Amino acid sequence: MQTTLAVYIAAAIAEIVGCFAFWAWLRPGKSALWLAPGIVSLIAFA
Repeated sequence: MQTTLAVYIAAAIAEIVGCFAFWAWLRPGKSALWLAPGIVSLIAFA
């Protein structure tokens, strides 16, 4: 049960971080380097 909860929380955090990174990249003047952690995070989420 504890392992399942930990995996669920980790997946939620990975999704939030990945989506935030893509959102940050879309803002004017932001570097494309925001995509790297976003991609890694969304892969971890999947």
